[in-house]
Amino acid sequence: MIDRLKGMMEQLQASEEELKVQNEELEQRVEDRTRELSVALAEQKRNSGALHMANTKLHLLTSVTRHDIQNKLLALRGYIDIALESNPDPTTSTILKEAGETAAAIGDHIAFTALYEKIGLDEPQWIPLQGLLKGLVKGPVTLVNECADFSIYADPMVELVFSNLMDNTLRHAHEATRVTLSCKETESGLTIIWEDDGPGVRDDLKEKIFERGVGNNTGFGLFLAREILGITNIPIRETGVEGEGARFEILVPNDSFRMNDK
Repeated sequence: MIDRLKGMMEQLQASEEELKVQNEELEQRVEDRTRELSVALAEQKRNSGALHMANTKLHLLTSVTRHDIQNKLLALRGYIDIALESNPDPTTSTILKEAGETAAAIGDHIAFTALYEKIGLDEPQWIPLQGLLKGLVKGPVTLVNECADFSIYADPMVELVFSNLMDNTLRHAHEATRVTLSCKETESGLTIIWEDDGPGVRDDLKEKIFERGVGNNTGFGLFLAREILGITNIPIRETGVEGEGARFEILVPNDSFRMNDK
């Protein structure tokens, strides 16, 4: 019996020694891995700092370049106006007017790059829908907001989304008198619905209107709206019926909307 207990004790001691060795090996592995992660984290911080500096320099360069181009465009349009005031012949007048329109289009493109550059520059934040609509230029259109109780997690430039939707209504639905913003909770999230009582959008244009350069004006409005919403994975689509008004649906995921505090 004593020999048996002695054997069991020896086995227990051997197991304890083995466990001790395994623990020491594990501790060494953890220490080595921690050291590797620390080195990787330090490298990531250096790379992040270098990337931030590169982006800062790039933004500065594009800003200066954009400013220079705008100044040159201003001078060019001034020369064109002076030339037109000299009463040139019809052919020259037509050419000058076309040159002026081209210069104006270039100016619009430059202004767009300034806006596009800001997308994703700042961290997304919780933004009340009520505040987004207060500053909209409505013209003759009545705006009914039924989404005042909600906030969405989005890029700070999301205000431009609703500004561009209103601009789209005013430009393309001249007979529109009313815009309704409503919200509908679903299993997948919150659907924000922008509807007007204008002529609506043709079926073959429902996706095309979100492409860059499509439209009667600069063609950047709805393209920019989709890009801004895309920063926080919020899709936008046109689902209206032609002849019954435009209907834009903004599909906010469950983790990107909340009720406002009462």
